[in-house]
Amino acid sequence: MNAVSKAMMRAAGKGAVFAYRKSGGRIGGKALGGAPVLLLTVAGRKSGKPHTTPVSYFGHERGYV
Repeated sequence: MNAVSKAMMRAAGKGAVFAYRKSGGRIGGKALGGAPVLLLTVAGRKSGKPHTTPVSYFGHERGYV
C-alpha cells in the first residue's frame, strides 16, 4: 500500500469513529453487509497511546467473531 492510500484509509477510519461517536452509533453502526460495528480501543505497542478503530463482528456458536 502506498503512502497516499495509507493516509486515505487512516482519514476514513478517523471519520467513521467521529461519526459513530457523535451519532451514538446510528451512523456507522452497521458494516456494508449489515453486520454490527463496535469501536475497539487499544493501547499502542510502543507509545501506550490509545487508538480506536471500527470493527465489525457477528455471532458464532456461543461467542462472537
